[in-house]
Amino acid sequence: MSLNALKANLDQLHEALAGAQNLDAETREQLAEVAAQIERILAKTEGRAEVDHSAARDEVEATALRFEAEHPNFARILSDITDTLAKLGI
Repeated sequence: MSLNALKANLDQLHEALAGAQNLDAETREQLAEVAAQIERILAKTEGRAEVDHSAARDEVEATALRFEAEHPNFARILSDITDTLAKLGI
């Protein structure tokens, strides 16, 4: 799996955030932080091997679980991101 899949997941997250009208400020901030983490992972990982981002992956996964009931669309996107990170060995 390439980093392109992770970039596509990140694009989905940005699109969902941009289109979400009813998100409270705290939720929006949490999702923006997840997006920023993924952007940092991409910046550090492109062109490099063996970068450990397991803590970030764990945080994305925990955020997905928290959002499952109230924000299933975001939970799905975050789960996709977690799966992609795992497949990339991150």
